[in-house]
Amino acid sequence: MKPLSDTRWESRINSVKVVRFQTEQIYNALIKLSEVENIDAGTRHEAVSLADQLTDFKFLISLVVWYDILFQVNLVSKSLQAKAMDLINGSNMLKSTLEFIKNYRDQFDQFLVKAKAIADELGVDSEIKVVRKRIKKKNFDYERSDDTDHRTAVEKFKHEFFYTLMDVVTTSLTDRFEILKIHVDLWNVLYDFKNAPENENELLKHCMDLHNYLKDGSDSDIDGVELCTEIVNVKQLLISCLDVSSPLNILQYIFDYELQDIFPNLWIALRLLLTLPVTVASGNDNWETWKFQIKVIMTAADIFDVVTGASKKPVLTKLISETEDEARKRYGVDYSIFKKADNKAQNYIVTSSVTLIQQKFYSYVKNPDDNMAIHISKLESLSRKLKQLGEPISDSMLMTKILMTLPENYKHFYSA
Repeated sequence: MKPLSDTRWESRINSVKVVRFQTEQIYNALIKLSEVENIDAGTRHEAVSLADQLTDFKFLISLVVWYDILFQVNLVSKSLQAKAMDLINGSNMLKSTLEFIKNYRDQFDQFLVKAKAIADELGVDSEIKVVRKRIKKKNFDYERSDDTDHRTAVEKFKHEFFYTLMDVVTTSLTDRFEILKIHVDLWNVLYDFKNAPENENELLKHCMDLHNYLKDGSDSDIDGVELCTEIVNVKQLLISCLDVSSPLNILQYIFDYELQDIFPNLWIALRLLLTLPVTVASGNDNWETWKFQIKVIMTAADIFDVVTGASKKPVLTKLISETEDEARKRYGVDYSIFKKADNKAQNYIVTSSVTLIQQKFYSYVKNPDDNMAIHISKLESLSRKLKQLGEPISDSMLMTKILMTLPENYKHFYSA
């Protein structure tokens, strides 16, 4: 069994996979462990508790659901990391996964069947245990209200766990898809010349969008009108002799045959496309402008050389004119200076991340298109990120933020 990793989806799916397909073996191992005579009481109690948890039907259902979801997410994650992955295909794959999750929402009965199969292997009941709700005594008639939950245990579990989980996963994937879609929609015309718009007006519109995106004041890296003409010409020239579905092939052809002066705008656009850092969070700002701003900020904080690797960790070496003691003393001084700068850089990066997420949390407003489950999950996600960075948001503050961002038709939730 592998431990859970907070960063690698592959580790997550491998952790769940073992329990998903070896539930019976793990259960038997826990029971055997609890029956060992010379085992201490704490270990025996933990083994019995874990074995009991494995036989909980709600746990078995969640195990089936989580494995299916993590399998799909890990598949996309691994594919997007491939060097040969085209971002259009990556965007389509992410879109397909999003559709899969949305359709998955209607397949709860199938998960019950799979979970019951595991329960049968374990020889345990395949029913969700009903937890009795404590009824508070009412002394006056006006205090009484019909707040009884008439849903079955299965329906309650479906709404409180399954639907909530689907909303959170859908929100997370939608955010990633929308960021990637912004990039693909903007650069799509350069990804596959074979499928570029045949209508020249439509092609011109795409080129002008790219022109405006790469614009800084009155200056632009390319001319949209000229780029449109160059794409039409290069498409006619190369479509019969070259795979024009790959922008790298086009760029290589222009370079090999020294056609930079004939296709100057296409030359620039393709180089920008193939070196573009897609991981930039917003996906909207000009890359050169963003790079310049970051460089200025890091230079002002005196951490630029450390972050870029120009300032390297010192290595103990002895110069010809030095003794061993002098070399060690010089190394100690150099290492102390480097360590101080490195700690400053790490602290600055973490502090900046905290500040950005805090700003996003406190300025967050509800998206009119989000339902309440998605709205709350987004705020909880920001809260979890701050907790991981060592700046946790208290439960009362999170609840206050949720209440303050409720739309008008939810205002009755406020209490005096």
